[in-house]
Parts: sequence; structure tokens; C-alpha cells
Amino acid sequence: MATSALNIREQLAGLSPAKRALIELKLLKKKADAGEPQPLISRRPEGVPVPLSFYQQGLWVLTQFMPETSLYHVPKAVKLTGTLDVAALKKTLDQLVQRHEALRTTFATTEGVPMQVVSEQVELALPVVDLSELAAAERELETRRLLRDETRRPFDLAHGPLV
Repeated sequence: MATSALNIREQLAGLSPAKRALIELKLLKKKADAGEPQPLISRRPEGVPVPLSFYQQGLWVLTQFMPETSLYHVPKAVKLTGTLDVAALKKTLDQLVQRHEALRTTFATTEGVPMQVVSEQVELALPVVDLSELAAAERELETRRLLRDETRRPFDLAHGPLV
């Protein structure tokens, strides 16, 4: 039996990561169908420094070499029509940030090692710029300028928010 288990391990080691993941997924499904308990993803320990993820490390290194960069930004703009309820928008954004820990995470360096810091609560600033006094063409140009400036503004990884 030990020989067949070794043989299976060797065969699995020869598979691509995608094929191994597919087999693991099928095995998990089989266990779930059989009523076996599923392993849970453990919660991040409260109050304990947590290392950066692989992608967070990449972002941190990039900002060490190019602190004023916005290369990692993924800008999105949405044009709304009608009357904007600024208070409702602000409340919605604050609730979104409260729900998603990643949006409340900043990076602190401890003894030269970057670590995640998750704030309990973060309120986003929602500046409102009224361009209604401008002519339509000027309003469009100013809107584009404001969007361009905002998308080029680098995040402060140490203080956030990273939104």
C-alpha cells in the first residue's frame, strides 16, 4: 500500500498545477458529498502583524522604487445622470469599505519588513466639485482634467485609504 501511495504522489507531482488543483477540487467535492467536514480558511489573527500577500509585496516594492507612481491604478469612471444623493453615495461607499477588509488595509514597516495593518473603520473622503456653473464644453474638459489628476495621484500605502 505504501508503494501505491508513493506512486500516486509521483504521478501527481508530474502533473501541471492546474491539473493538480482540478484533482484536489474533485476530491474535496467527493468528501463534501460524503458528508465529511470541509477545512475552513482560518481567520486573520486579531492584533497580530500579518505579512503581505505576494501581490501586496509587489505593490510595496514598486512604491519603494517609484513612490510617486500610479502604474498599479485601475481607474474606473461612471457617468451618472439625474440628481445625486451625495449622503446616500457616501454611506454606501463607507459600508462597502467596512465590509471589505482589503479596503481598510494599509502597510506598515516593522524592522524593515512590510506588514498588513487592518483598521477597524475607515471613512472615505468624498469631495464634491460643482461644475454646474460652467458651459457644457468647459464642464466636460474640467471633468476630464479632474479624472486624469485623480487617477495619477499615488496611494499612500502607509496611511490609506487604498481606494
